Amino acid sequence: MGRWIILGTVLSIVAGYGVALRYRQLLEDPSVNPGNAVYVPWDEAVRILHEGSVREVGQSHSRIVWLTLTDGTRYVTKEPVIDEIGREMLRCGEPCKDIRFWTE
Repeated sequence: MGRWIILGTVLSIVAGYGVALRYRQLLEDPSVNPGNAVYVPWDEAVRILHEGSVREVGQSHSRIVWLTLTDGTRYVTKEPVIDEIGREMLRCGEPCKDIRFWTE
């Protein structure tokens, strides 16, 4: 019994690594990451959003989110749940009121 638990744990770790690797490859794919946006973790993207220098936000059905700053810098991240970027924009208030938002 114990070896099945260990095998299941090992398979879960390997599968998790495979998902993380595939996600990283997707972000490096120009069709998914146009303009070579810099990857940032979700919490960093939220911090950037609330700073007030974001010009445009885009969201895909696969929860990939792009932030474009007023200086042209682009960031990409993955939201924890679909439409969370929209909720963050509402929480942001005044600094986010003029951001262009698009979704696929």
